[in-house]
Amino acid sequence: MKQNKTSIKNILSLVFIIGVFIGLVLYILYTDGIAKTRMVLESADYKWILIGLLSMTGIYLFESLVLYIPLKKQYKGLSFPITVLSIIVCRFFNIITPFSTGGQPFQAYMLSRYGLRVSDTLSAMTIKYVIYQIGLFAWALVLLIGNYSFFIQTFHNDLWLVLLGTGVNLIVTIVAILIGLNETIIMKIAHAILKALSHLHIGCHYMIRDPEGLLQKTDDTIHHYCLQFKQAKYNKSTLIQMSMATMLQIICNISIPYAVYRAFDNTGFTYFQILTTQIYLHLMIAYVPTPGSSLGAEGGFALLYRSIFKNGLNPAMFFWRSCTFFFPFFAGCIASIITRKELINKRGN
Repeated sequence: MKQNKTSIKNILSLVFIIGVFIGLVLYILYTDGIAKTRMVLESADYKWILIGLLSMTGIYLFESLVLYIPLKKQYKGLSFPITVLSIIVCRFFNIITPFSTGGQPFQAYMLSRYGLRVSDTLSAMTIKYVIYQIGLFAWALVLLIGNYSFFIQTFHNDLWLVLLGTGVNLIVTIVAILIGLNETIIMKIAHAILKALSHLHIGCHYMIRDPEGLLQKTDDTIHHYCLQFKQAKYNKSTLIQMSMATMLQIICNISIPYAVYRAFDNTGFTYFQILTTQIYLHLMIAYVPTPGSSLGAEGGFALLYRSIFKNGLNPAMFFWRSCTFFFPFFAGCIASIITRKELINKRGN
């Protein structure tokens, strides 16, 4: 029964993603018109589109490297291509699940079929997640300091949205680190919040219908996370290598909008100003509860870049989402089919 519900959710997510793709194409054609869209696409500098695609490739390679570095020290037989494939599949399942929660379990299962213990993989992914979040805020802080005037002048009307998204990410990051250091404190805080919410209701229905069950699930999740966090006992050299690869992964991620900015003959804003815009957009939409942060991502891009792009804002948004959402979705879909067949064959052997 539970598997049927999961399958239905995945199918709905797939339908939703395809709907977003079609809807985005129709929106561009309706807003800009077929003639203008065709003119913009014909005059685009596709050398920069290629650079954007290379940046997208860099995201996969550096993210794979972050996971490969600690696991390779424990499993000498682990190959880098298998790690890359696991990242592609993980991104696919993260895309089709709200809050990007579906990828890590399947990734751990996939690597277990290649001889890796699930606990070791989950430990590496836990540390990888924490390093990524810290890296995001490190880049955000550096870029804000270096482009403070630009940031205030450009986003003064949308500042509350940017601060809200950044604040949510900051809270999640702090909680993730605190759980790893002291699960008892976080459990007490979680209990207090959930118990308070259990007394609230909308109309005739309480916000939390089964508080005891939810408390137990919360405790189990926190305990499991803390266990994985503490099991990852890496030396300083390993953590430094993971951190450097993460910083490069983030740079590749937030550089794609600059590539599409230049592709459509836009000038006037520097590379670092675009990076500043993009990293705060990334923070703003990270926890939009739709597959791949759809709708929130497109709306956020249009909102923050409307005063920056003088030409081709909508096609730029489409190419950006193609690199960061649609291509990973279709590539991951193919990779997941191949992976499932390989895992079935391994199980049969």
